[in-house]
Amino acid sequence: MKQNIERNHLFGQFLIKNGVIKTERLVRALENQKNRLQHADIEIRPDVNQYGILDYKYGREYIEIGRRAAEEKMEDIHKLLRQRRLGRA
Repeated sequence: MKQNIERNHLFGQFLIKNGVIKTERLVRALENQKNRLQHADIEIRPDVNQYGILDYKYGREYIEIGRRAAEEKMEDIHKLLRQRRLGRA
């Protein structure tokens, strides 16, 4: 028997329909982040696709992956800082 269940949750509104959970708040957060990235000078995108969104037990791995991604962008970061010091950015 299929049911639609709506309920409030700590992280926002969840709609459970046909066994699929959709969160309105998560969708809004992703849209907001996409809008903010349009104004970013440099985007650092660590590749964490091998982990699930709730795999908190891999925190150390997330940090290391983020550190490496930031290191890969250091040349771009330094270039932007030099341009700003010279008033070109």
